[in-house]
Amino acid sequence: MSTTPNKGYIIPVTGGSTDTWGEELRSDCFEVIDRNVGGIVTKTLSNSPVTLTAEESQNLIVRLIGALTGAVLVTTACEGMTIVENLTSGAFAVTFGNGVGSPVTIPQSTRA
Repeated sequence: MSTTPNKGYIIPVTGGSTDTWGEELRSDCFEVIDRNVGGIVTKTLSNSPVTLTAEESQNLIVRLIGALTGAVLVTTACEGMTIVENLTSGAFAVTFGNGVGSPVTIPQSTRA
């Protein structure tokens, strides 16, 4: 089944979900919407690049924690609105991007 490119909503096919549409609607649509409008995923960083999974990327808030021992790039699989909380410590930069354009540096103790 295909999904929307930005946030991963299912795109139903007429006649393609006989007797299974309820489960697909619950797990592949409503749960994704719930993550989009109120989900929080927490990632612990140190000094290695991090790539968020498709499901992690669907969350409204990405909370970054940990003691940095080097600069870290966090990459998301989604486009669209994401709030990033940089709650890390250490004297290194965290950048956040989705592979389109330049990543954005998120200062410590801020939301962006």
